[in-house]
Amino acid sequence: MLVLGLYDGRRDLVAVSLNTLETWVAVEGLVHNLRNTKALNMVGSGLGRVIRFDQTALKRKEEVQRIRLEFDVQGASEFGRKLSSRWME
Repeated sequence: MLVLGLYDGRRDLVAVSLNTLETWVAVEGLVHNLRNTKALNMVGSGLGRVIRFDQTALKRKEEVQRIRLEFDVQGASEFGRKLSSRWME
């Protein structure tokens, strides 16, 4: 696994955190009434720390909603096992 961190070019490289990873996650299959911040926050919180939502998709209640999440990559292998056993069966 390759993990990249934000670096401003001035700080000491040791100070750059490589313990977390931010990424967009697409959520499909939600019924129209669940395409809101409360429901997406519940989904996202079960996966990682919710950063923000795709506001355009939310306003339009699009079929595919996107959540920006932060994952703890130190427990990534355990998370992958949980995810695969939960949703990939």
